[in-house]
Amino acid sequence: MSVELTNEYKEILKLLEKVNSIDELKEIKSLLARYFFERTVDGANSIVEESDLSQEVFEKWKSEHFRRAGK
Repeated sequence: MSVELTNEYKEILKLLEKVNSIDELKEIKSLLARYFFERTVDGANSIVEESDLSQEVFEKWKSEHFRRAGK
């Protein structure tokens, strides 16, 4: 099964060709993880702001049970 790489993947692979050590790879992975974490937090903050959720709602959710039976 062959998969055609997107231009974005190809660009990332070009960058990774320059990695010379496992430590450099770990640093890059850490930077990428931080980038995606920040995007996720920003997205969540936008949802909270747009939905007008209050601190009281979050406090209530902390004590609620959200798991469904049988799962």
